[in-house]
Amino acid sequence: MNGNQSNNNAPFAGAAYVFVRDGASWSQQAYVKASNPGFHDLFGKTLAASGDLLVAGAAGEQSQSTGVGGDQSDDSAELAGAAYVFRRDSGHWSQISYVKSSYVLAFQRFGEALAVCGPILAVAAPTEAGTGTGVNGDQSVQLADSAGAAYAFDLEPGPWTDLTFGLAGSDGTPSLAGSGPLTAASSGSLQLGAAHPSALVLLAVGLQNLTQSFKQGTFVPLPILLVPLFADGAGLQSLPFTWPSGIPAGTAFYLQCWIADPGAAAGWSASNALEGVAH
Repeated sequence: MNGNQSNNNAPFAGAAYVFVRDGASWSQQAYVKASNPGFHDLFGKTLAASGDLLVAGAAGEQSQSTGVGGDQSDDSAELAGAAYVFRRDSGHWSQISYVKSSYVLAFQRFGEALAVCGPILAVAAPTEAGTGTGVNGDQSVQLADSAGAAYAFDLEPGPWTDLTFGLAGSDGTPSLAGSGPLTAASSGSLQLGAAHPSALVLLAVGLQNLTQSFKQGTFVPLPILLVPLFADGAGLQSLPFTWPSGIPAGTAFYLQCWIADPGAAAGWSASNALEGVAH
């Protein structure tokens, strides 16, 4: 924000300029750059504003990180694209989010078009190649060149986000839901449904989003912990917890259940993945 405008070492990196009007006079309020500018990122090719929020698209950005707040230093996915969210407070602008799609590959051009309305951000990736249909379809099969996709984000999210990626089993696609505010000493619970009755359940817990193909599905957390459980006779399981003190607000973690199921692909079904964020 308001960096050195005379530096021209990154051709086509892009920038945005914010102007405000006072009566009949206009003045520049901010010079805005991405937090990870790079050659041909095209930051600012698309812009959207709502109230004190400004969103800039950078369809040429190259990180292969996923979701919100990922690794910006990665440059392994050419033209993957990104979006950047800025907020104004008392006339001062700051970046609050670095936004990527939930399944990133090169040449998706995420951020080629975008719109923001209140807290809801919509971002287009016109050359995404997924063959999934409708809302929250399967993103792991990328065989439809330039089919395109759109992604919706809540810029003021609650503590739980459904990341999808479930894998159907004998009793449909298992569901995993979280409840509770994720504040110090608060109570919460995880609820698993539609699992194979009485089956072994492995709850994967991680601090990073992996999203790798596994057993014909997608394994989402990069696990630091695998918790063995058993579904009951109706395919349900509930796991209450107390959120510990001392975890910094904004800390994200990822959860997903894998269920031993002889009627599922490769013998396992999987729930949707959840992202939790400490508040």
